[in-house]
Amino acid sequence: MAIDNWEHILALLTGWTLPDRSAVTSTKGDSGIPWVNIKIKKKSLGDPTNVLRDNGATFQFYTGSGNNISMYQADVSYADISLGKQFWTRTGNALEHMLYDFSSLNVSDPYGGAPSATNGVDLHDFSRIAAAFDVAGDFFQHRTEILKQWLESLGKEQAAWKGTAAGVFYDLIDDLRAKYEHFTSELRPPGFASANHSVANPGYQPTTLHADDLISAERNLYKAYEKLYETYRNFYWRNGQAVSFAQADGSTGSGRLAADPRDILNEMMADIAQWITVHNWSNVRYGVYQSGLAGNPEANRSYEEWTAVDGFSSTVTWGNLQDTSTWSAVANEAVNRWTRNVQANLDTPAVPVVNELQRDWSRVLDPGWNPRFAFSDMSSTSLEQQYQADQQAAQTAKLQQQADESQGKLAEQNKSMSDGLDSLNKNMGDFGRNMGDFGDGLNGNLNAFSGNLGNLGTNLQSFGSDLGKNLSGSIGSLGNNLLSSGPTQTGADLPGGITTTDPNGLRTTQFPNGLTQTLTPGGALSMTQ
Repeated sequence: MAIDNWEHILALLTGWTLPDRSAVTSTKGDSGIPWVNIKIKKKSLGDPTNVLRDNGATFQFYTGSGNNISMYQADVSYADISLGKQFWTRTGNALEHMLYDFSSLNVSDPYGGAPSATNGVDLHDFSRIAAAFDVAGDFFQHRTEILKQWLESLGKEQAAWKGTAAGVFYDLIDDLRAKYEHFTSELRPPGFASANHSVANPGYQPTTLHADDLISAERNLYKAYEKLYETYRNFYWRNGQAVSFAQADGSTGSGRLAADPRDILNEMMADIAQWITVHNWSNVRYGVYQSGLAGNPEANRSYEEWTAVDGFSSTVTWGNLQDTSTWSAVANEAVNRWTRNVQANLDTPAVPVVNELQRDWSRVLDPGWNPRFAFSDMSSTSLEQQYQADQQAAQTAKLQQQADESQGKLAEQNKSMSDGLDSLNKNMGDFGRNMGDFGDGLNGNLNAFSGNLGNLGTNLQSFGSDLGKNLSGSIGSLGNNLLSSGPTQTGADLPGGITTTDPNGLRTTQFPNGLTQTLTPGGALSMTQ
């Protein structure tokens, strides 16, 4: 449905239906003439009269020329043009309900047109929807504070948590906190203060950006109702734009016309009646004349005569009054007047109002108009991705730590090697010098050692001869002493002996020097070589 005329605009903004103007203008009388029924008949000549009624008119007029004058009567009655009254009556009712009741729901009206429950408009819906945004704002803001407290209770995030179940839980809480904080900042941006209050619910003041914009939309709609109601009142009370129209005398008139088709017809009937009085009746002369022979009064007779004089006419701008087609043209003029009045004083001022409203509403919660309306989830990685990233970060940190430790050890080794090389260089210098001294001493010592070897050989020969003699004598004496003089030293006193005992109690001890000690069960001790 094109939003290009009054009835469409009112239906769009209120839900009320008006009779379509084509239904108003196409209403016809019995003879097929718009808005009126017409009957024309001839009357006896006499004094004419005009009668204007609220539902029609009766006109008597002369036709002809000279003294060939006739009189006719046109009876005009209005067809059922109540749709024209419904057009403006429903308009007023619709706008008054929206302005004073803030709703077009649950309305009954004797003139009809009230909307159904699905087509009606309720301004209270704006604050109800806006309040939902406020509740969401309270929810996210309250939950954000709770989640912050949870994070504080968990403690500051530890690097050791990354890639572990504890890290996932911490990330989950922090992710929720970030999202809720994001939603809170979108609903209540920093520095936000509501600029609107509800018209339908005066006590409601929005607390979120989105709710404030919805209440702004409500106020814009209400402002549109006010402008449309002012337009309607100008139309009804005839305070709008003047409309030009054709008059009965052929001139063009201009004025503020009536809202109801019946009133337009009544004004046209009055114009025609006035025209008949001025241009028809006033230019017909009436006279009583005598006829007969002079001197014979009995033969004389009187007669009446109606004579048209200069200025006489029975033709209005739409045609001769005795023709039905003229009255059809009169009715069409009434239809045109009403149509032009609706166009000039309803359509023309209303279209800019609805265009302005459409422009304002096209911006409601539109991120293209105000980026702060972009109520969307914050972009973030999934917890699984975060977990994997934490694991990778932890592994990277561990490898970096190992690399740092290896680098430290390598640095220490490099330092030790550097110190060792310095010491080696120093010692090698000392060694070189010592080797020179050692070579000199070695040569002298070798010469002395060579001479000493000769002496050592002579001495060893003498020592061997003496040792042989001494050992031989000593061993012989030892044996004799042990055998003859008794045990001056027992086997137990000799070192390194290995002792065994047979089943009969004989105990034998073998010593490293070849001596054997025997102890019988009776206590007899013997020693052999």
